[in-house]
Amino acid sequence: MVLKNKSINYQAAIFAIICFFSLPTVLFAGVIDLPRTGQDSIYGFGDDGAIQAGAEWLTSRFTVSGDCITDKLTGLMWLRKPSFESRSWEDALQYANSLNSSNRCGFKNWRLPNITEMESLINAEELSPVLWLKDKGFITGNIDTAKDGLISDYYWTSTYYGLSPELVWMLDLNDGGIYYESKEAYYYALPVRSIPVSTTFAPTVHIPQTGQNKCYDSSSEEIPCTGTGQDGDVKVGIAWPSPRFISGTGLENACVTDNLTGLMWIKNPSNMTSPLNWNSALVFVNNLNSNGYCGYSDWRLPNRKELFSLIDYSKGAPALPDGAMLNLDSDYHWSSTSYATIPNYAWCVDMLDGMGVPCSKSYSNHILPVRGGVSNGSSWIFPDEEDYNFGEVNISSSISNQFEIYNFGDINLIIGKITVSGTNTGSFKLMNDNCSGQAVMPYETCTVDVLFDPTSAGEKVANLKIPSNDLEYPVYNLPNLTGTGTTR
Repeated sequence: MVLKNKSINYQAAIFAIICFFSLPTVLFAGVIDLPRTGQDSIYGFGDDGAIQAGAEWLTSRFTVSGDCITDKLTGLMWLRKPSFESRSWEDALQYANSLNSSNRCGFKNWRLPNITEMESLINAEELSPVLWLKDKGFITGNIDTAKDGLISDYYWTSTYYGLSPELVWMLDLNDGGIYYESKEAYYYALPVRSIPVSTTFAPTVHIPQTGQNKCYDSSSEEIPCTGTGQDGDVKVGIAWPSPRFISGTGLENACVTDNLTGLMWIKNPSNMTSPLNWNSALVFVNNLNSNGYCGYSDWRLPNRKELFSLIDYSKGAPALPDGAMLNLDSDYHWSSTSYATIPNYAWCVDMLDGMGVPCSKSYSNHILPVRGGVSNGSSWIFPDEEDYNFGEVNISSSISNQFEIYNFGDINLIIGKITVSGTNTGSFKLMNDNCSGQAVMPYETCTVDVLFDPTSAGEKVANLKIPSNDLEYPVYNLPNLTGTGTTR
């Protein structure tokens, strides 16, 4: 970041440089990389759109081939134009399997997707999942005209509901939420197949297993899995490492690392604060960085995919894997991902069962801070020692200087609330602050004006405090702002 001071009333310009360079962040390597959520709009300091944690999506993510479409991000091939007919869950499993007898698109490994695979189709930036998928090559349907294709409605998955196996998880392609329903209900099916990794193809990310290894009929009776096509039968995805979680030691004693994703979580977040509204949750997590919790200063609120990554879909109350070492309330936890349709809502995940729904940001929900997952660099402030002198100013007048903040790093520069501090704060005021709460992209700028308005004669001194996502200096005190009040 470079701060450049220039006088608005054309006095001699005064310059100082604060550069942001790339430094590695101390992270654990996970078995998989989680993808980004797709959200890039910013609704709060340190939210999903500002941080954009996870593996970057390919520019040309989908490739169309006849009746099928391949997602190069996940390595999954989907049917472009699924049947418009609604079905019971058992019939949906059979429908997906029927594509194998017809050798659809030349393959015989079609099936109903599990919940994690289905969720991978959601772009959290978009208002309508179906319209976004249509833009990428899927074909939309119409119930009234019996036209095959995607419908803005609920879609079955092969994953049963951990607390009551007569229920099944579904994804709502109207808004991207994750809900459950009776196996006897009628909804839609979107068949999928996995593309084997080869010398000519490898996906950007690998989807992990859901945790399920059992199968159930519509009466909650356990049945043999073989040939059912249920999640517990197919068990697709990357197997979880053993041990899945490792407790920290020393400074990291209050934290735990997930070896599947490489993310570090706080063990007992409920002991740190009561439930908070969404904006307060963002502020609370950012304040952890000032204290260097567990020895780190890059804590943030997790995005929706990161929260979902903790769910063991075979369990409930809470729906966490064995050995998670996380003392969580079986209730809703905030994600940093806003609900695109109504931005004053954000996605929250119920740790009771794994359900993901939009919650009003005014609600009070639990928080679970996370770090890691931002693999594209970090920033470092290198200050020039030059002071900022506004010169002599009559106490009946004032002078304004503008500071331009450049980001020379390779990640977004997330700036907190800039404030004036020090001995004579009453003589220096912020004006036209276009930086506080903003994400400055690499090689772009923002500006903030400082007004020197002395209320009495004599030398005045203050500092400009600039909080940011810099790991070395999370709150940088700009060298002295000085000026002299006169009565002439």
